Amino acid sequence: MRDPREPSAARRRVGLDATGPVHTMAGVSDPARIERLHAAACRRRDTGYVDPDSGLLVLTAWYLRSRGYCCGTGCRHCPYPPDEQAAAGRKPASSE
Repeated sequence: MRDPREPSAARRRVGLDATGPVHTMAGVSDPARIERLHAAACRRRDTGYVDPDSGLLVLTAWYLRSRGYCCGTGCRHCPYPPDEQAAAGRKPASSE
């Protein structure tokens, strides 16, 4: 079984980093702060962090990758490539 902390072959092909891309920052007052919170949570291997603007729990790319599949709901830090997200039912970015 593949180590969930390691990027998948698909992620290595598209050159995504270990923490994953940020897909949507709509409504975020300080994107740099979100990036710092996310990176720190991934280093600690936390499931998520609390969004300072909404107070909601945001799942980390580390946790999402450790589950082993994309759920298709458009998670902010989804670590899966666009084709896997689409196959899981995620709507195209233009309709978010």
